[in-house]
Amino acid sequence: MIGGAIYVFLRGVRADATTPDHPQGIVFDPVSPAVIRRLDQLFAGEC
Repeated sequence: MIGGAIYVFLRGVRADATTPDHPQGIVFDPVSPAVIRRLDQLFAGEC
């Protein structure tokens, strides 16, 4: 997958409470392929 953002928050994260099933302080904000295609068209001047 291309695109999106990963945010890492350190304040208030406890290493002993973080597990693979319940990660703390990490947020993944994906972007859909349709948005990427639309932005590509926009930057190419096709809109």
